[in-house]
Amino acid sequence: MLALHEYMWCGEGPGLNLNRRAIAFEVVGLPEKRQAWIADMNHRWQVLLAANGVYGKWGGRYRSADEALAAVNALLEREQ
Repeated sequence: MLALHEYMWCGEGPGLNLNRRAIAFEVVGLPEKRQAWIADMNHRWQVLLAANGVYGKWGGRYRSADEALAAVNALLEREQ
């Protein structure tokens, strides 16, 4: 089962724990030698995939990180 692990945030205000939201995630639970990241860029969520250390390009136009994660999961299912 795939899951998202936050690694980058943005926000405003004096406190680091207030008014902050995740803008980038690493996808965990992928098969060996596969990696994926999901990030909010240019007001849309995009995905970066890597296999055996070879990185693709950021792509996709998803409305949410969960929608992007579902797309990664669907890709993996098609590859099996």
